[in-house]
Amino acid sequence: MAKRTPAPDWLPDWKGTKGYPMINAPIMVWRWQFLRRRADYQRDFARLPDSCETVTFLNGRGTLEAVLKPAAKAMMRKYGVAQLLDPATPACYPEFFPRAPAWNVHSSPGRQFADDLMGFIRCRIDLAEPISDQLRFLKPHLEAEQKKRGFDPTKRERSKWLLYLRVLDAYASGASPHSIGSYLHEELPAKSTVSRWHAAARKQQDRLTLRAV
Repeated sequence: MAKRTPAPDWLPDWKGTKGYPMINAPIMVWRWQFLRRRADYQRDFARLPDSCETVTFLNGRGTLEAVLKPAAKAMMRKYGVAQLLDPATPACYPEFFPRAPAWNVHSSPGRQFADDLMGFIRCRIDLAEPISDQLRFLKPHLEAEQKKRGFDPTKRERSKWLLYLRVLDAYASGASPHSIGSYLHEELPAKSTVSRWHAAARKQQDRLTLRAV
Protein backbone atom coordinates (compact mmCIF):
# COMPACT_ATOMS: atom_id res chain seq x y z
CA MET A 1 0.00 0.00 0.00
CA ALA A 2 1.35 3.42 -0.98
CA LYS A 3 2.30 5.69 1.89
CA ARG A 4 -0.13 8.58 2.31
CA THR A 5 1.34 12.03 1.78
CA PRO A 6 1.15 14.01 5.04
CA ALA A 7 -1.37 16.84 5.03
CA PRO A 8 0.12 20.36 4.80
CA ASP A 9 0.37 21.96 8.22
CA TRP A 10 -1.33 25.11 6.91
CA LEU A 11 -4.68 23.43 6.28
CA PRO A 12 -7.52 24.90 8.36
CA ASP A 13 -9.41 22.68 10.78
CA TRP A 14 -12.06 21.22 8.48
CA LYS A 15 -14.39 20.63 11.44
CA GLY A 16 -15.14 24.36 11.56
CA THR A 17 -15.32 27.27 9.12
CA LYS A 18 -12.52 29.42 10.55
CA GLY A 19 -9.80 30.01 7.98
CA TYR A 20 -12.08 29.45 4.99
CA PRO A 21 -13.30 32.13 2.54
CA MET A 22 -16.51 34.04 3.02
CA ILE A 23 -19.23 32.91 0.62
CA ASN A 24 -19.25 36.29 -1.16
CA ALA A 25 -15.44 36.35 -1.58
CA PRO A 26 -14.19 37.24 -5.10
CA ILE A 27 -13.72 34.39 -7.55
CA MET A 28 -9.94 34.93 -7.41
CA VAL A 29 -9.98 34.03 -3.71
CA TRP A 30 -11.79 30.75 -4.36
CA ARG A 31 -9.54 29.87 -7.27
CA TRP A 32 -6.43 30.24 -5.11
CA GLN A 33 -7.95 28.17 -2.28
CA PHE A 34 -8.66 25.31 -4.68
CA LEU A 35 -5.31 25.65 -6.48
CA ARG A 36 -3.14 25.61 -3.35
CA ARG A 37 -4.84 22.35 -2.35
CA ARG A 38 -3.86 20.59 -5.55
CA ALA A 39 -1.28 17.94 -4.71
CA ASP A 40 0.50 18.42 -8.04
CA TYR A 41 0.86 22.18 -7.45
CA GLN A 42 2.32 21.46 -4.01
CA ARG A 43 4.75 18.89 -5.43
CA ASP A 44 5.81 21.06 -8.36
CA PHE A 45 6.40 24.05 -6.11
CA ALA A 46 8.43 21.97 -3.65
CA ARG A 47 10.67 20.71 -6.47
CA LEU A 48 11.62 24.18 -7.63
CA PRO A 49 15.06 25.59 -6.84
CA ASP A 50 15.35 27.02 -3.35
CA SER A 51 16.21 30.52 -4.53
CA CYS A 52 13.31 32.76 -3.66
CA GLU A 53 12.26 36.26 -2.79
CA THR A 54 9.63 37.79 -0.55
CA VAL A 55 6.54 39.32 -2.11
CA THR A 56 4.43 41.81 -0.18
CA PHE A 57 0.82 42.42 -1.19
CA LEU A 58 -2.53 43.55 0.15
CA ASN A 59 -5.28 41.01 0.70
CA GLY A 60 -8.07 43.38 1.77
CA ARG A 61 -7.37 43.01 5.48
CA GLY A 62 -3.77 44.13 5.57
CA THR A 63 -0.35 43.32 4.24
CA LEU A 64 0.83 39.77 3.66
CA GLU A 65 4.22 38.41 2.72
CA ALA A 66 4.64 35.28 0.64
CA VAL A 67 7.52 33.27 -0.73
CA LEU A 68 7.80 33.56 -4.48
CA LYS A 69 10.04 31.28 -6.51
CA PRO A 70 11.25 32.59 -9.89
CA ALA A 71 10.45 29.30 -11.55
CA ALA A 72 10.13 27.88 -15.02
CA LYS A 73 7.52 29.46 -17.22
CA ALA A 74 6.20 26.00 -18.00
CA MET A 75 4.83 25.67 -14.47
CA MET A 76 3.14 29.06 -14.69
CA ARG A 77 1.54 28.04 -17.98
CA LYS A 78 0.48 24.71 -16.49
CA TYR A 79 -1.46 26.39 -13.69
CA GLY A 80 -2.51 29.54 -15.52
CA VAL A 81 -0.83 31.93 -13.10
CA ALA A 82 1.40 34.97 -13.46
CA GLN A 83 3.73 34.01 -10.59
CA LEU A 84 4.30 31.03 -8.32
CA LEU A 85 3.28 31.41 -4.71
CA ASP A 86 4.02 29.05 -1.87
CA PRO A 87 0.80 27.04 -1.32
CA ALA A 88 1.11 27.84 2.39
CA THR A 89 0.28 31.46 1.54
CA PRO A 90 -3.29 32.11 2.74
CA ALA A 91 -4.16 34.64 0.03
CA CYS A 92 -3.00 35.67 -3.41
CA TYR A 93 -2.53 39.16 -4.75
CA PRO A 94 -4.76 40.57 -7.54
CA GLU A 95 -2.25 39.99 -10.35
CA PHE A 96 -1.68 36.32 -9.48
CA PHE A 97 -4.25 35.07 -11.99
CA PRO A 98 -3.47 36.94 -15.22
CA ARG A 99 -6.22 38.75 -17.04
CA ALA A 100 -4.77 38.12 -20.48
CA PRO A 101 -7.10 36.53 -23.05
CA ALA A 102 -6.68 32.89 -23.85
CA TRP A 103 -9.78 32.07 -25.86
CA ASN A 104 -10.64 33.07 -29.36
CA VAL A 105 -14.37 33.53 -29.92
CA HIS A 106 -15.55 34.43 -33.40
CA SER A 107 -19.05 35.70 -34.01
CA SER A 108 -19.75 33.38 -36.91
CA PRO A 109 -21.54 30.02 -36.62
CA GLY A 110 -19.13 27.12 -36.28
CA ARG A 111 -16.16 29.32 -35.37
CA GLN A 112 -16.98 30.34 -31.81
CA PHE A 113 -14.40 28.52 -29.75
CA ALA A 114 -10.68 27.80 -30.03
CA ASP A 115 -7.41 27.95 -28.08
CA ASP A 116 -8.76 27.03 -24.66
CA LEU A 117 -5.78 27.72 -22.37
CA MET A 118 -6.45 29.69 -19.22
CA GLY A 119 -10.16 30.29 -18.97
CA PHE A 120 -10.32 33.83 -20.32
CA ILE A 121 -12.20 35.03 -23.38
CA ARG A 122 -11.14 37.06 -26.36
CA CYS A 123 -14.05 38.16 -28.55
CA ARG A 124 -13.27 39.02 -32.14
CA ILE A 125 -15.80 41.55 -33.33
CA ASP A 126 -16.03 42.67 -36.95
CA LEU A 127 -16.38 46.46 -36.82
CA ALA A 128 -17.72 46.45 -40.37
CA GLU A 129 -20.77 44.49 -39.22
CA PRO A 130 -23.55 45.49 -36.78
CA ILE A 131 -22.11 45.21 -33.25
CA SER A 132 -25.44 44.46 -31.58
CA ASP A 133 -26.07 41.42 -33.78
CA GLN A 134 -22.65 39.99 -32.98
CA LEU A 135 -23.07 40.53 -29.26
CA ARG A 136 -26.47 38.81 -29.29
CA PHE A 137 -24.87 35.83 -31.02
CA LEU A 138 -21.99 35.65 -28.53
CA LYS A 139 -23.98 36.07 -25.32
CA PRO A 140 -25.65 32.63 -25.05
CA HIS A 141 -22.40 30.85 -25.96
CA LEU A 142 -20.41 32.77 -23.37
CA GLU A 143 -23.05 32.31 -20.68
CA ALA A 144 -23.23 28.57 -21.36
CA GLU A 145 -19.46 28.19 -21.10
CA GLN A 146 -19.38 30.38 -17.97
CA LYS A 147 -21.96 28.13 -16.30
CA LYS A 148 -20.16 24.99 -17.45
CA ARG A 149 -16.92 26.17 -15.87
CA GLY A 150 -18.55 27.27 -12.66
CA PHE A 151 -17.49 30.91 -12.94
CA ASP A 152 -20.95 32.36 -12.42
CA PRO A 153 -22.12 30.70 -9.22
CA THR A 154 -25.18 31.54 -7.22
CA LYS A 155 -24.88 32.07 -3.48
CA ARG A 156 -26.14 28.53 -3.03
CA GLU A 157 -23.37 27.21 -5.28
CA ARG A 158 -20.74 29.14 -3.35
CA SER A 159 -21.96 27.59 -0.12
CA LYS A 160 -21.12 24.26 -1.76
CA TRP A 161 -17.62 25.54 -2.51
CA LEU A 162 -17.03 26.07 1.21
CA LEU A 163 -18.16 22.53 1.93
CA TYR A 164 -16.03 21.23 -0.94
CA LEU A 165 -12.91 22.79 0.58
CA ARG A 166 -13.69 21.29 3.97
CA VAL A 167 -14.22 17.85 2.45
CA LEU A 168 -10.95 18.11 0.50
CA ASP A 169 -9.12 19.11 3.67
CA ALA A 170 -10.72 16.31 5.64
CA TYR A 171 -9.56 13.71 3.12
CA ALA A 172 -6.09 15.29 2.99
CA SER A 173 -5.93 15.04 6.79
CA GLY A 174 -6.65 11.32 6.64
CA ALA A 175 -10.15 11.45 8.12
CA SER A 176 -12.40 8.53 7.26
CA PRO A 177 -15.63 9.05 5.31
CA HIS A 178 -17.53 7.95 8.40
CA SER A 179 -15.93 10.61 10.64
CA ILE A 180 -16.36 13.26 7.94
CA GLY A 181 -20.02 12.40 7.63
CA SER A 182 -20.43 12.53 11.42
CA TYR A 183 -19.03 16.06 11.64
CA LEU A 184 -20.66 17.41 8.49
CA HIS A 185 -24.00 15.59 8.64
CA GLU A 186 -25.91 18.85 9.13
CA GLU A 187 -24.26 20.49 6.10
CA LEU A 188 -24.45 17.51 3.76
CA PRO A 189 -27.74 17.10 1.89
CA ALA A 190 -29.92 14.17 2.80
CA LYS A 191 -29.16 10.91 0.95
CA SER A 192 -25.79 12.29 -0.16
CA THR A 193 -22.62 10.34 0.58
CA VAL A 194 -19.28 11.80 1.61
CA SER A 195 -17.53 10.03 -1.27
CA ARG A 196 -19.93 11.64 -3.73
CA TRP A 197 -19.21 15.07 -2.26
CA HIS A 198 -15.49 14.39 -2.46
CA ALA A 199 -15.82 13.53 -6.14
CA ALA A 200 -17.84 16.73 -6.69
CA ALA A 201 -15.20 18.71 -4.80
CA ARG A 202 -12.44 17.35 -7.03
CA LYS A 203 -14.48 18.22 -10.10
CA GLN A 204 -15.02 21.79 -8.89
CA GLN A 205 -11.31 22.02 -8.12
CA ASP A 206 -10.53 21.05 -11.69
CA ARG A 207 -12.94 23.66 -13.01
CA LEU A 208 -11.67 26.58 -10.97
CA THR A 209 -8.02 25.73 -11.47
CA LEU A 210 -8.46 25.23 -15.20
CA ARG A 211 -7.74 21.56 -15.62
CA ALA A 212 -9.66 19.58 -18.24
CA VAL A 213 -13.40 20.27 -18.12
